[in-house]
Amino acid sequence: MVKNNREMSMLLGEVYKKDGKGRILQEQNWKRYFRARKNGNKYIIEEVYEKAKPKINLKKGNNNSNVYGEIVQKLIMNMLISNNGKLENSINYFLKELSLINDNYIYFQYTNQDFAERQNINEFYIREFYQKTKGNLRDIFERALQNLGKEKYLKWEKKITVKTVDEKVESLDIYRVATPKEVEVIQKAKEKVLREMNFDTIQKVIFSGKYIEYDNKLKEILWKDAKIYFYYYKYKIKMIELCCEIDLTSINELKSELNNLFASNTIKQAETRHLDTIRKFKLAIGSKKLMKYQEFRLDDEYTEKFKKLVSILIDKKAEIFKKTI
Repeated sequence: MVKNNREMSMLLGEVYKKDGKGRILQEQNWKRYFRARKNGNKYIIEEVYEKAKPKINLKKGNNNSNVYGEIVQKLIMNMLISNNGKLENSINYFLKELSLINDNYIYFQYTNQDFAERQNINEFYIREFYQKTKGNLRDIFERALQNLGKEKYLKWEKKITVKTVDEKVESLDIYRVATPKEVEVIQKAKEKVLREMNFDTIQKVIFSGKYIEYDNKLKEILWKDAKIYFYYYKYKIKMIELCCEIDLTSINELKSELNNLFASNTIKQAETRHLDTIRKFKLAIGSKKLMKYQEFRLDDEYTEKFKKLVSILIDKKAEIFKKTI
């Protein structure tokens, strides 16, 4: 038995970490060498390993298949350390915590008409901005989770969560994981509304600017058929065991680096779409009818409009507006 953290540090020849994240990391690192249970401040040693468990290696090339992998994985592990090894929330929460987006991005992703008018920018650019970034952001986050999961550092799952009424007290709203039957009801309702609106994907609904209409129709069906107010996807992440040391003094720097990287790449991708469209269709004007989105991408200001949207919706230093901007 070891009396407390100070005594454990002395026995292991380490500098005693009094409190904060440094202490949390130190305690987690000890798990590489032994298994113990705590009784108050005391450590009851149950097993000492013959060979220390390896540390997490989040270096580039360690199953990181995209340019964001190393940074995002470090930030996710830091979030787990700060929350006792468990995280449970929506994707918007995680994207904001990672500094991939700011609050403006969340506020205006479905209601952007007024935003377009106030910013003096055609609504098309805003719809295309979200259409191009939402999938990228989800892939960045989930790919990092998949890589950490493969290395056995964490477990994660994505479940549909519903807001509904308590079966015993109807005036009480509750949030819980959807039942298999509710999942089926949600899927059928989504398909029904898409058919009624003559769309085949939700992405096309968003791009058309009719998401609010779609959302209202969907909520009406879900409430009528299953007493569901609304639903969303919730990520549940649990750390299996932390076997790494992360320089926590660099977390803010990592967030800034990630924010700048995603902002820069979003602008580069917009410029690429603009140039590709010029190469394909510039000579076709007058002889070939262009799609509406192609006309906008030919605009000399296309890339500049995306730069403006990045500065408002992505940049972590941006002024945060209210929903009623």
